[in-house]
Amino acid sequence: MHHKDPREQERCHGPERRRAAAVPGGRPAEGHRPATYAAEHPIPNLVHGVLVGATVCRGTVTSMDTGPALAHPGVLRVLTDFSAVHLPYDAHQVSFWGQPVAVVIATTLEQAEHAASLVEVRYAAQGHVTDIDSPNAAPGPAPNTPDYSRGDADAALRAAPHSVDMNFTVARHNHNPMELASTIASWTGNQLTLWDKTQWVAGTQRAVAGALGVPPTAVRVISPFVGGAFGSQGRTWQHQMLTAFAAREIGRPVKLVLTRKQMYHGTGYRPTSRQRLAIGAGADGRITTIVHEARTETSRYAAYEDRIADLPRFLYASPNMRSQYRLVPLDVNMPTYMRGPGESTGAFALECALDQLAHELDLDPIELRLRNEPTVDQSTNLPFSTAGWPTASTPARSGSAGRGATPHRAPAGRATCSSAWAWPAPPTTRCAARPTRWPASTPTAPPR
Repeated sequence: MHHKDPREQERCHGPERRRAAAVPGGRPAEGHRPATYAAEHPIPNLVHGVLVGATVCRGTVTSMDTGPALAHPGVLRVLTDFSAVHLPYDAHQVSFWGQPVAVVIATTLEQAEHAASLVEVRYAAQGHVTDIDSPNAAPGPAPNTPDYSRGDADAALRAAPHSVDMNFTVARHNHNPMELASTIASWTGNQLTLWDKTQWVAGTQRAVAGALGVPPTAVRVISPFVGGAFGSQGRTWQHQMLTAFAAREIGRPVKLVLTRKQMYHGTGYRPTSRQRLAIGAGADGRITTIVHEARTETSRYAAYEDRIADLPRFLYASPNMRSQYRLVPLDVNMPTYMRGPGESTGAFALECALDQLAHELDLDPIELRLRNEPTVDQSTNLPFSTAGWPTASTPARSGSAGRGATPHRAPAGRATCSSAWAWPAPPTTRCAARPTRWPASTPTAPPR
């Protein structure tokens, strides 16, 4: 008897257990039609694809032994030549760990998975850089986020009676929705149908059509339920293109589902970032200057820019402001959008620094924000369409009544971050290499 491992059970039977558990008695109610994951569509004559990923971060494939895999029962093809599909990177080189170098096609998922483990790949590895803090990393300008300056921010910081100057580290955040990234591809003549997990049907249609050299009208994408995504499926990834390519090569519908492990290099993530945030203010609590320097990781083969530099440029009034954003190309897979891409990371640093400044001034952190509420977006000199924050931040509305004016103190030489409008659950970020701890009196929701 063949027993399925936990990974296989999650990929094949997890959705059924999920739907059964969602209703009383474990059975769908009469007339209830549960949402269908992309991998759950029953397509006749379906076969299964499994990716073989590179085990080096940078280099070239020197040899690949597919004989044992092809000899395994149920295996139909092992595709290793991707020259007929245009991928986001050079398929003749390895640009990141886990990059697909082969696709095994078999009649069952178990056969395809085992056969994929039999493919032996040899590489000519090259020197690689995967750490944003490596001395070999080379930060460069972000083309769509030029440096910004108003006034003389550095001089104003030196002259400020009160100031804070803090460094922030935010670790990489990976998407992990319940539904694994998955695609079913089926060709009828020159027409392709994709049952896919995507947040952008038209974008997937164009991306897959471009990868395969067919007109967009030849591609139909079916995705009635996105499920959890939060950015992970806002871009078309290599597994989607390779599934369509494999189905065309094999002449049969192909289903390909990433494993949970493959999700970490098969789709994007919120990139690792490093930030310096400095604020100067007068004794009256009026901000006189803000300095923001940020850098995030990206892949070498394609640049991804987070919007990490946007909010500090305009969220609080300051006559002097300097902002600089740099990208650090690394031998990694490409980052992507994730739930408030960039803005949440930049806001985290800004709000932590503002809380620390409130302590230095012995001022209520909400009062500090109210005193520095801007009347216009100073980065563009355009008015705001609405300004609900001052009203929402009154003590009765914000939950700060009776809390006291003294915020949590950072011990000497350390940075402890809190935010007057952060969610109460602690985020998976670190401020100056120390775990973040939110005060129990933090309001239950941010201002809208």
